[in-house]
Amino acid sequence: MAKRIELSIYEKLLQLPLFQGLGSSDMAWIIEKIKFDFSKYKPGDVLIEQNSSCNSILFILDGDIEIETVGNDNQFTFYEKISSPAVLEPEVLFGPRTRYTHSYVATSDVGALNISKSEFWESLLQYEVFRLNYINLISAQAQNAQKLLWQPFNGSIRNRIIRFIASHCRKPSGEKRIKIKMEELANQLCETRVNVSKTLNELQAEEALILRRSIIEVPRMEKLIALAD
Repeated sequence: MAKRIELSIYEKLLQLPLFQGLGSSDMAWIIEKIKFDFSKYKPGDVLIEQNSSCNSILFILDGDIEIETVGNDNQFTFYEKISSPAVLEPEVLFGPRTRYTHSYVATSDVGALNISKSEFWESLLQYEVFRLNYINLISAQAQNAQKLLWQPFNGSIRNRIIRFIASHCRKPSGEKRIKIKMEELANQLCETRVNVSKTLNELQAEEALILRRSIIEVPRMEKLIALAD
Protein backbone atom coordinates (compact mmCIF):
# COMPACT_ATOMS: atom_id res chain seq x y z
CA MET A 1 0.00 0.00 0.00
CA ALA A 2 2.82 2.39 0.94
CA LYS A 3 4.54 1.76 -2.39
CA ARG A 4 1.35 2.57 -4.30
CA ILE A 5 0.96 5.83 -2.36
CA GLU A 6 4.60 6.77 -3.02
CA LEU A 7 4.21 5.97 -6.70
CA SER A 8 1.12 8.17 -6.88
CA ILE A 9 2.95 11.09 -5.27
CA TYR A 10 5.95 10.48 -7.54
CA GLU A 11 3.82 10.59 -10.68
CA LYS A 12 1.94 13.72 -9.64
CA LEU A 13 5.06 15.63 -8.63
CA LEU A 14 6.70 14.85 -11.98
CA GLN A 15 3.78 16.58 -13.72
CA LEU A 16 4.78 19.84 -12.04
CA PRO A 17 7.38 21.97 -13.86
CA LEU A 18 9.55 22.34 -10.75
CA PHE A 19 10.15 18.58 -10.49
CA GLN A 20 10.59 17.75 -14.18
CA GLY A 21 13.98 16.32 -15.05
CA LEU A 22 14.73 14.90 -11.61
CA GLY A 23 15.87 11.27 -11.61
CA SER A 24 14.01 8.45 -9.91
CA SER A 25 16.63 8.17 -7.15
CA ASP A 26 16.37 11.89 -6.41
CA MET A 27 12.57 11.72 -6.32
CA ALA A 28 12.69 8.69 -4.03
CA TRP A 29 14.95 10.58 -1.62
CA ILE A 30 12.69 13.64 -1.73
CA ILE A 31 9.56 11.61 -1.00
CA GLU A 32 11.29 9.77 1.83
CA LYS A 33 13.17 12.61 3.53
CA ILE A 34 11.24 15.85 3.03
CA LYS A 35 8.42 16.65 5.43
CA PHE A 36 5.31 16.83 3.27
CA ASP A 37 2.17 18.37 4.72
CA PHE A 38 -0.83 16.94 2.88
CA SER A 39 -4.21 18.67 3.08
CA LYS A 40 -7.70 17.97 1.79
CA TYR A 41 -10.20 20.69 0.90
CA LYS A 42 -13.90 20.58 0.09
CA PRO A 43 -15.70 22.80 -2.45
CA GLY A 44 -15.91 26.32 -1.05
CA ASP A 45 -12.89 25.97 1.25
CA VAL A 46 -10.36 28.81 1.06
CA LEU A 47 -6.82 27.54 0.51
CA ILE A 48 -5.12 30.94 0.52
CA GLU A 49 -6.36 34.48 1.10
CA GLN A 50 -5.15 37.45 -0.90
CA ASN A 51 -2.48 39.51 0.94
CA SER A 52 -1.76 36.71 3.44
CA SER A 53 1.89 35.97 4.19
CA CYS A 54 3.63 33.27 2.13
CA ASN A 55 5.66 31.03 4.45
CA SER A 56 5.50 27.85 2.36
CA ILE A 57 4.84 26.64 -1.17
CA LEU A 58 1.56 24.94 -2.01
CA PHE A 59 1.18 22.32 -4.75
CA ILE A 60 -2.28 21.31 -5.99
CA LEU A 61 -2.16 17.58 -6.74
CA ASP A 62 -5.86 16.84 -7.32
CA GLY A 63 -9.01 18.81 -8.06
CA ASP A 64 -9.94 22.26 -9.32
CA ILE A 65 -9.65 25.70 -7.77
CA GLU A 66 -10.78 29.22 -8.54
CA ILE A 67 -8.44 32.18 -8.33
CA GLU A 68 -10.09 35.31 -6.94
CA THR A 69 -8.37 38.69 -7.21
CA VAL A 70 -9.74 41.97 -5.90
CA GLY A 71 -8.41 45.08 -7.66
CA ASN A 72 -6.35 47.54 -5.64
CA ASP A 73 -9.20 50.05 -5.70
CA ASN A 74 -11.83 47.39 -4.86
CA GLN A 75 -13.78 48.35 -7.96
CA PHE A 76 -13.71 44.95 -9.62
CA THR A 77 -12.96 41.29 -8.88
CA PHE A 78 -11.41 38.85 -11.32
CA TYR A 79 -11.99 35.09 -11.21
CA GLU A 80 -10.40 32.26 -13.16
CA LYS A 81 -10.40 28.50 -12.81
CA ILE A 82 -7.36 26.25 -12.90
CA SER A 83 -6.98 22.50 -12.57
CA SER A 84 -4.36 20.30 -10.96
CA PRO A 85 -1.48 19.83 -11.05
CA ALA A 86 -0.43 23.37 -10.21
CA VAL A 87 1.86 25.34 -7.94
CA LEU A 88 0.46 28.52 -6.36
CA GLU A 89 2.52 31.70 -6.68
CA PRO A 90 6.05 30.33 -6.26
CA GLU A 91 7.31 33.83 -7.09
CA VAL A 92 6.19 35.26 -3.72
CA LEU A 93 8.12 32.76 -1.58
CA PHE A 94 11.16 35.07 -1.68
CA GLY A 95 11.70 38.76 -2.38
CA PRO A 96 10.70 42.12 -0.87
CA ARG A 97 6.96 41.31 -0.78
CA THR A 98 6.19 37.79 0.35
CA ARG A 99 2.40 38.08 0.32
CA TYR A 100 -0.05 36.32 -1.96
CA THR A 101 -1.57 38.49 -4.67
CA HIS A 102 -4.65 36.27 -5.14
CA SER A 103 -7.11 34.19 -3.13
CA TYR A 104 -7.64 30.51 -3.96
CA VAL A 105 -10.90 28.66 -3.36
CA ALA A 106 -11.61 24.96 -3.95
CA THR A 107 -14.36 24.26 -6.51
CA SER A 108 -14.11 20.47 -6.09
CA ASP A 109 -12.47 18.07 -3.68
CA VAL A 110 -8.83 19.17 -3.65
CA GLY A 111 -5.68 17.39 -2.54
CA ALA A 112 -2.74 19.68 -1.79
CA LEU A 113 0.87 19.32 -0.74
CA ASN A 114 2.50 22.00 1.40
CA ILE A 115 6.29 22.36 1.78
CA SER A 116 7.70 24.83 4.29
CA LYS A 117 10.00 27.61 3.18
CA SER A 118 12.88 26.15 5.20
CA GLU A 119 12.45 22.68 3.58
CA PHE A 120 12.21 24.31 0.17
CA TRP A 121 15.40 26.32 0.76
CA GLU A 122 17.49 23.75 2.61
CA SER A 123 16.51 20.62 0.67
CA LEU A 124 14.79 21.11 -2.69
CA LEU A 125 16.94 23.99 -3.91
CA GLN A 126 20.05 21.89 -3.29
CA TYR A 127 19.14 19.90 -6.43
CA GLU A 128 20.56 21.67 -9.48
CA VAL A 129 17.73 20.54 -11.78
CA PHE A 130 15.09 21.74 -9.31
CA ARG A 131 16.95 25.01 -8.81
CA LEU A 132 17.13 25.61 -12.58
CA ASN A 133 13.44 24.78 -12.96
CA TYR A 134 12.58 27.31 -10.26
CA ILE A 135 14.76 30.03 -11.82
CA ASN A 136 13.29 29.35 -15.27
CA LEU A 137 9.73 29.51 -13.93
CA ILE A 138 10.32 32.81 -12.14
CA SER A 139 12.20 34.25 -15.13
CA ALA A 140 9.39 33.30 -17.53
CA GLN A 141 6.81 35.00 -15.30
CA ALA A 142 8.93 38.16 -15.06
CA GLN A 143 9.51 38.27 -18.82
CA ASN A 144 5.83 37.73 -19.61
CA ALA A 145 4.85 40.48 -17.17
CA GLN A 146 7.39 42.85 -18.73
CA LYS A 147 6.15 42.04 -22.24
CA LEU A 148 2.55 42.63 -21.22
CA LEU A 149 3.45 45.92 -19.54
CA TRP A 150 4.84 47.34 -22.78
CA GLN A 151 2.03 46.27 -25.06
CA PRO A 152 0.12 49.34 -26.29
CA PHE A 153 -3.17 49.91 -24.50
CA ASN A 154 -4.81 51.61 -27.45
CA GLY A 155 -6.55 50.68 -30.67
CA SER A 156 -10.19 49.69 -31.01
CA ILE A 157 -12.49 49.33 -28.02
CA ARG A 158 -12.67 45.61 -28.79
CA ASN A 159 -8.90 45.27 -28.49
CA ARG A 160 -8.81 47.29 -25.27
CA ILE A 161 -11.53 45.17 -23.66
CA ILE A 162 -9.72 41.97 -24.62
CA ARG A 163 -6.39 43.40 -23.46
CA PHE A 164 -7.93 44.47 -20.13
CA ILE A 165 -9.24 40.97 -19.46
CA ALA A 166 -6.08 39.23 -20.70
CA SER A 167 -3.83 41.43 -18.55
CA HIS A 168 -5.47 40.08 -15.39
CA CYS A 169 -5.17 36.38 -16.30
CA ARG A 170 -2.74 33.98 -14.71
CA LYS A 171 -3.27 31.76 -17.77
CA PRO A 172 -4.35 33.00 -21.25
CA SER A 173 -6.82 30.13 -21.61
CA GLY A 174 -9.83 28.60 -19.92
CA GLU A 175 -12.79 30.09 -18.11
CA LYS A 176 -12.69 33.64 -16.68
CA ARG A 177 -15.19 35.83 -14.87
CA ILE A 178 -15.06 39.53 -14.00
CA LYS A 179 -17.34 41.22 -11.51
CA ILE A 180 -17.38 44.83 -12.61
CA LYS A 181 -19.91 47.56 -13.28
CA MET A 182 -20.16 48.85 -16.83
CA GLU A 183 -19.29 52.38 -15.66
CA GLU A 184 -16.12 51.13 -13.98
CA LEU A 185 -15.02 49.17 -17.05
CA ALA A 186 -15.57 52.28 -19.14
CA ASN A 187 -13.43 54.26 -16.66
CA GLN A 188 -10.68 51.62 -16.82
CA LEU A 189 -10.67 51.90 -20.62
CA CYS A 190 -11.07 55.71 -20.74
CA GLU A 191 -14.12 55.19 -22.94
CA THR A 192 -17.82 55.97 -22.82
CA ARG A 193 -20.22 53.53 -21.21
CA VAL A 194 -22.31 53.39 -24.38
CA ASN A 195 -19.36 52.38 -26.57
CA VAL A 196 -18.17 49.75 -24.09
CA SER A 197 -21.68 48.29 -23.79
CA LYS A 198 -22.07 48.17 -27.57
CA THR A 199 -18.77 46.35 -28.04
CA LEU A 200 -19.46 43.87 -25.25
CA ASN A 201 -22.80 43.00 -26.83
CA GLU A 202 -21.05 42.46 -30.17
CA LEU A 203 -18.62 40.04 -28.48
CA GLN A 204 -21.53 38.29 -26.83
CA ALA A 205 -23.21 37.90 -30.25
CA GLU A 206 -19.99 36.22 -31.42
CA GLU A 207 -20.28 33.84 -28.43
CA ALA A 208 -16.96 35.01 -27.01
CA LEU A 209 -18.43 36.09 -23.68
CA ILE A 210 -21.66 36.16 -21.68
CA LEU A 211 -23.05 39.30 -20.07
CA ARG A 212 -24.90 39.20 -16.78
CA ARG A 213 -25.71 41.92 -14.26
CA SER A 214 -22.30 43.40 -13.33
CA ILE A 215 -20.67 40.15 -14.50
CA ILE A 216 -18.70 39.30 -17.64
CA GLU A 217 -18.16 35.58 -18.19
CA VAL A 218 -15.58 34.28 -20.66
CA PRO A 219 -16.07 30.54 -21.32
CA ARG A 220 -12.80 30.21 -23.27
CA MET A 221 -10.19 32.94 -22.99
CA GLU A 222 -8.27 31.66 -26.00
CA LYS A 223 -11.35 32.23 -28.19
CA LEU A 224 -11.71 35.80 -26.95
CA ILE A 225 -8.04 36.54 -27.60
CA ALA A 226 -8.37 35.17 -31.14
CA LEU A 227 -11.08 37.77 -31.86
CA ALA A 228 -8.75 40.73 -31.30
CA ASP A 229 -8.40 42.93 -34.38
